[in-house]
Amino acid sequence: MPTTTVTRATLEALGISIADLEEPHLTGHAKRNLEPLLASRGFDLTRDIGFAVLTSGEGIVLTQ
Repeated sequence: MPTTTVTRATLEALGISIADLEEPHLTGHAKRNLEPLLASRGFDLTRDIGFAVLTSGEGIVLTQ
């Protein structure tokens, strides 16, 4: 079960804002921009990838 934390700075560098993440799973723009990172962490890009915004707002935790 792959899990990784992505900081707000990394998201912004990839052109993604926390506001872009409104779905329960990554979709469209966010998933495409995070694809190389996700693949390198062992995520299956054909399956749903869930996320939770950190309570501090400083990033997200991605899970599959």
